[in-house]
Amino acid sequence: MIDEKRLVASIALFGSSVKSKKQATNLKRLAGGLQNIRTFDLDLTAAEQKAINDAISVLTAAAGVYRKAMTIQQKNEKVRKDNIERTLTLVQASRFGKLESTEDKYLFLATVLPNTLSNLSEISESYASAIYPLKYCFTEALELIARRLAEKPDQVQQELEAAWQRFQDMRPRLLERHGEQIRKAIALLETGAAQSVNRV
Repeated sequence: MIDEKRLVASIALFGSSVKSKKQATNLKRLAGGLQNIRTFDLDLTAAEQKAINDAISVLTAAAGVYRKAMTIQQKNEKVRKDNIERTLTLVQASRFGKLESTEDKYLFLATVLPNTLSNLSEISESYASAIYPLKYCFTEALELIARRLAEKPDQVQQELEAAWQRFQDMRPRLLERHGEQIRKAIALLETGAAQSVNRV
């Protein structure tokens, strides 16, 4: 039977400590169900009884492997969470986190969360559609960068610099592609801000 380290490695992409715990519990319940079989009611042969006992043994061992895998995964998840939190602090303090101009923020979102701004023309339709990406998606984009960079904890600063350089290299093309919609969105934001000042 596979050991817990190999199991963790084999389910790395789709596994989690929560899933492993659930699997361990399910296997334990199956073993418990087999232990509750009333063998004398069924008049089982020795071979049949042995098959049930073997199945109980295998299920119990498999539950144990999943339980140990869960412990390893919990440790790995904590390390990953700590790495992401550290990296997020670095990203927020970086030039990405300090982007101030609305144009730069839209361009940043277009590179990091292309699906959110897949149709940049939508942001120039109303004040709400223009403000939404800035208000709600900008933080999500910073977190996404942090999650990506946290995969290489020893190279965070270098990778962050490389990501910033890629953003700068892409900027002219992005402006050419989305500039008109971004200008319309900025005009909407300025009009909305002015109206809110006038209402006060």
